[in-house]
Amino acid sequence: MAGPDREARDRAYLAPFVAPLVALLVLTLVGCTVPWRSPVAASLDAPPGSSAALPGEIRDGWVIVEARVDGHGPLRFILDTGANFSAITRADAASIGIVADRSAYITDIIGDRREYPYGLAGEVVVGPVTLRRMPFIVTDNMAEMMAPMGVAGILGYPGFDGFTLDLDYPAGVARVADGRITPDEPGAVPLRRDGHETPEIRIELLDERGETADARWFAVDSGGAAPLHLPESMRDWAHHDLGVPMGVGLGLSGIKRTNDVAPLRGPVRIGPTVIEHAVAETDNHHTLIGHELLRLFRVRLDPRSGLAALTPPDPNRTRVTAPRYAGIGINLGFVHEGAITLASIRADSPAARAGLLPNDRVLGIDGVPVTDPAFVDRTRWMFGAPPEVALTVRRGDEVFEVTVPTEPLFPDDPDRLRNAAPDLRPPPVQLITHPDGTRELVFPDGSRGVITPIPPDPNADP
Repeated sequence: MAGPDREARDRAYLAPFVAPLVALLVLTLVGCTVPWRSPVAASLDAPPGSSAALPGEIRDGWVIVEARVDGHGPLRFILDTGANFSAITRADAASIGIVADRSAYITDIIGDRREYPYGLAGEVVVGPVTLRRMPFIVTDNMAEMMAPMGVAGILGYPGFDGFTLDLDYPAGVARVADGRITPDEPGAVPLRRDGHETPEIRIELLDERGETADARWFAVDSGGAAPLHLPESMRDWAHHDLGVPMGVGLGLSGIKRTNDVAPLRGPVRIGPTVIEHAVAETDNHHTLIGHELLRLFRVRLDPRSGLAALTPPDPNRTRVTAPRYAGIGINLGFVHEGAITLASIRADSPAARAGLLPNDRVLGIDGVPVTDPAFVDRTRWMFGAPPEVALTVRRGDEVFEVTVPTEPLFPDDPDRLRNAAPDLRPPPVQLITHPDGTRELVFPDGSRGVITPIPPDPNADP
């Protein structure tokens, strides 16, 4: 049996995988449109003019709150300002007695429209806040992804919009208050409600000279890890007007692995504060700012006054630096039979300098065996990365260990990305479809792997 120390190490190791996996779900639900509106009645049990903390924590940028739902709990939820509804797993819904006897069509962030079952909770109590008639989407799409975080689902913005929601990332605490934000407060910026009833702030995108190249409304998405998300319609604009070398294709947020990701050549400005080294990602649907940038600030949202306030820990600072992503130079890989087959390596990268080659198979990372597709991200990008990564590699019949240093994923000079040597790529992998429906991968070294279709689960969510 694994001891507590081993379990702690495993949780620490899995932490880099949790963010993109949860983002894949949470960002899928961001900006959703639904054909119903169930008004959420909200009340605040706190003296007038006071601020009250919500039970829970802010961990790795995720705002996690504890709630009692119809007297059950407390259960832990991710507080998601980018969602106009809440969601809960089937098991937790059953234990509480939430009956999903209704349905709603939801358009997700990449434009797919699906029907989801939902039910109403009579009362949700989050510390001093009581929410009544809260609709919950009942789905297991998130169960496996959110289990490592110990949460039952997400709590959307409805109900919290009746107060000033204070996400104090530097202090690691979320609060609510009935007081309003005034225009003369430090960091005050306009706030509006988009068509999905979630809050948006206006962000200026600056050119290399520091001049405003454009300004857009971005959804404030505490439930998403993406730094900045630009819709696909802005891709050419970003490339030509801002000089952004879009095309890295990393999908940092986890929405789609093939999303183009790149550093903005110029900084961005939110009110009086300039953010340097911001990273942008393109997708198909939404424009948002996620908690990888929000966590640089104390973020207060007050739709009643039409204002938000974003203040850095030192209110006298007018420039802050975005978190830096790191990697080892693996652009593309895929998991098959307990290993990551390396498909594309940046020529001028730590991985290439360490002698890794296309078609090498990574069996383990820092002593942990490869078990699922999430391990691919560990070879491609890391947030808060260690100085080096130890890989167990198979090349033909040989198995060896190699230690690869990490480096910033994006250099300070974006022209280095433009002028980099061609990536190291293997000959193409053949995919053969047999008459019985099975598919077979034929690797350049002659090895083969069979992909057997998984029968659909009739009880699965759509």
